[in-house]
Amino acid sequence: MTDSALDLMTDFINATTDESDAMGFARDAADELGLTAPDELTASFLTTISSSYCRDKSAVVVSPSACVSGLAILAGMGPNGHVTCIDTEAIHQRVARQAFTAANIRSNQYRFLPSRPLEVMTRLAARSYSLIYAEIAPADASTLVDEALELLEPGGLIILADILLDGTIANPARKDRDTAAARRLDESLREREDIYLSRLPLGAGMVLISRNEDAPTS
Repeated sequence: MTDSALDLMTDFINATTDESDAMGFARDAADELGLTAPDELTASFLTTISSSYCRDKSAVVVSPSACVSGLAILAGMGPNGHVTCIDTEAIHQRVARQAFTAANIRSNQYRFLPSRPLEVMTRLAARSYSLIYAEIAPADASTLVDEALELLEPGGLIILADILLDGTIANPARKDRDTAAARRLDESLREREDIYLSRLPLGAGMVLISRNEDAPTS
């Protein structure tokens, strides 16, 4: 598929995806705060994934724009699903809470941890989460993956959003810190035998990771 064809298809899907009023509020709030949020295509993907992996289970959302990503995930989780949202900024969490309330999501279906992700994830219960979604700097992504794998229950899934940087990792002339870190992450993930890996052209490039339960342990 050519780049123009992919762009045309993406634009069509985004334009014809219906979203709730609560999601509209969340997108407007994210824009006002200058946050990069998942587009309509990606948000609908997250809802579909959560309906399969997280029905009445638990998820972790590491994202400044949890108002959008968290809402998309909660939409597919069912009445007994629960999301832990991790972000350092109180205003981001306040907006997410408002979006969840607008969507009639009960307050016992989510919690907010105002902490640095790599510091607080080590304190979460191991093998207790069916989905971990993260928007994180490439330099921190490798450590986050290791922490997230410890938190996944069997059959769980890690989603790294926008981590392929719109494909700039394929450009050898790009040597800036973020691109170099994303390139190292991509190479290291492809070399691992203890995970299953899929890379998708969603957003700026999404990576899906699940644990290979049959991999030999060291």
